[in-house]
Amino acid sequence: MTWIKTISVEDDEKVRRAVEAQRDLYPAEYSIPIHPTADAQASQIVASRLADLLDKNREEGLTPGESTELDVYELVQHSMIRLKTRARQTLF
Repeated sequence: MTWIKTISVEDDEKVRRAVEAQRDLYPAEYSIPIHPTADAQASQIVASRLADLLDKNREEGLTPGESTELDVYELVQHSMIRLKTRARQTLF
């Protein structure tokens, strides 16, 4: 069985640089994480914002900032799909 080794950002320079490079891809408003609440309120906020961006993109187009925000949502979704696939391959 393969075990996942947790590496602290402080313990490895390569990991620290990789995390910093990832942070640079996201808009400043994403620097504070939003964690889902017990009533899933944060998830509804994200879903609502995503729906607004998609509607605006279809109707009138997005500003450069909104386009970047939509790209970030797509990147996160793609990353989660890849992580889930890898986890399934590893566990099963």
